[in-house]
Amino acid sequence: LSLRRQRQMCKETANDQITSAKIQEMCGFTKQQARSVIDKMRSEKLINLNGKGPAARYVIFDGLSDN
Repeated sequence: LSLRRQRQMCKETANDQITSAKIQEMCGFTKQQARSVIDKMRSEKLINLNGKGPAARYVIFDGLSDN
């Protein structure tokens, strides 16, 4: 996905949060493809991880986190 589309996906989600399942739904991706997108977005400092396991949510990077 392009950087522009990644940012757009974050803005389209409720409360500026996104999940792996939401990426799968929005893009028609497999779980592995969604994971790849999440990893890329995290490495580009677009999103931060909040929570663990099924409760994991990714929020738009606020620039204040150490992640």
